[in-house]
Amino acid sequence: MAGARCDEQQNRGGEVPQRRAEDEHATGRGRPRLSAPTLVRRLGLRDAGEGPAFRSLAGSIAEAVQRGDLPGATLLPAERALAAALGVSRGTVVAAYDLLREDGVVLRRQGSGTWVRSAEANDGLVDAAEHDAAVRARRLSARVVDPVAEVIDLGLSVLAEPFGLDDEQLAATVEELVAVGGAHGYLPNGLPALRERLAERYTRAGLPTAPEQVAITHGAQHSVELAARLLVHPGDTVALESPTFPGAIDAFSRAGARFTTVGLDSGGTRIDDLDRVLATDEVRALYLVPTCHSATGSVMAAHRRRELAQRLDRSETWLIEDEALAPLRFAGPPPPSVASLCRTDRHVLLGSLSKQVWAGLRVGWLRADAGLVARLGRLRAASDLGGPVQAQLVALRCLDGLDERTDTLRQVLAARAQHLASGLARELPEWRVQTPDGGLSIWCTLPVPVADELSACAPAYGVSVLPGSATSADDTFADRVRVSFALAPEVLDEGLVRLRAAWEHVVGAASTSTGTTTGGGR
Repeated sequence: MAGARCDEQQNRGGEVPQRRAEDEHATGRGRPRLSAPTLVRRLGLRDAGEGPAFRSLAGSIAEAVQRGDLPGATLLPAERALAAALGVSRGTVVAAYDLLREDGVVLRRQGSGTWVRSAEANDGLVDAAEHDAAVRARRLSARVVDPVAEVIDLGLSVLAEPFGLDDEQLAATVEELVAVGGAHGYLPNGLPALRERLAERYTRAGLPTAPEQVAITHGAQHSVELAARLLVHPGDTVALESPTFPGAIDAFSRAGARFTTVGLDSGGTRIDDLDRVLATDEVRALYLVPTCHSATGSVMAAHRRRELAQRLDRSETWLIEDEALAPLRFAGPPPPSVASLCRTDRHVLLGSLSKQVWAGLRVGWLRADAGLVARLGRLRAASDLGGPVQAQLVALRCLDGLDERTDTLRQVLAARAQHLASGLARELPEWRVQTPDGGLSIWCTLPVPVADELSACAPAYGVSVLPGSATSADDTFADRVRVSFALAPEVLDEGLVRLRAAWEHVVGAASTSTGTTTGGGR
């Protein structure tokens, strides 16, 4: 258990089936039990402080429930298992669980265990594994929704400020807006001129595209969410790389998807693992980030792209290919998309200006079969009627000279990636660093599996990172963190000094609780 500074930071923060679901909810049956190590990682390291240890534990669990990290109907670990994981007596855990029951946070029943109370019994029907994956993934969005002042965020992989955006691009008269947006400005599938320009770019890149095959969105995250709504029904299986973009896990989970994972290595998606998944599961969709992977920064090898396209052509699986980071490949323009190598049209390509220009512009796009894009337009007409015309006009202007500005941005980011790698070697020499081929982040391996604890405590030291578990649909990568190099070099340096202090705190606490040496010293 760690220090009070970490505590401070965490404080901020049909009739018969239905009856069966209600019965299972009332007894805690029907859900996998959360393991003790997983719960400890999810809570983070805490001190008992001056009060009884059971009150500190109960407070930690109650806070996790309140912030959504322990959803309704989660079956908590058995008392002895949690006591062993925490290094406390079984009586401490029993007293904590009893206090939570008195406060209405959990339900307890002899022989059935202790589980988080839920407002609706049908929460018991939610698959625990998929729900837990989404909860882990939402750590990324949480830092956007509830940012902490004075914290250097090394977990959020976005440009810290606009790149190549000037006053002239932002200026617009009423006459211009009416001319490009029409009289009313309702454009569910986006500005026609912008759709045309993007279609031309895809065609020049080797994927013939008509404007009717492009829809403008509020960014890549919105594109993922829309693709999930269009293609995935509750109960469908979606295959994800492991690790992957946390926002994708969140979006597909909200669509009711079940997950299966495909492994990665330095060459990208493992084709043998994909063969296993396609052979054993009815996979509705495969979500990939083959160029400048969102966690590892890797670029999929050309021969694997061809092999992957061949596999998909023989299957009924939809490909959802996220290219938001693809333009940031250090070696130059991105290689051909996997979708461009497919013979069928069961694919959706996602793009955005967030990583090249500015996330605050909130302009992305989706490229797919014209019929699917038409369906998307009807969906948007019933929800938001499309995005703001002015932002799309700015995006249209940004396309002029975009490739030249991106060449410069690649050089800037490649230098920052090297700067961060050197800083990690200096401040955290016990970490292993995977050199990225592009993107905005470095994937790091810790000598001990305490990434969740580090992520929980780091903000108390004025810094934050993304734990590997947030990138995982199968609760893995407890020994990995994603560290962004998007910030200025001097900010990265200060962030690493703070991260070192947080790391020494966490490994020191882990050593104390286990009686072992974890390699936290220099």
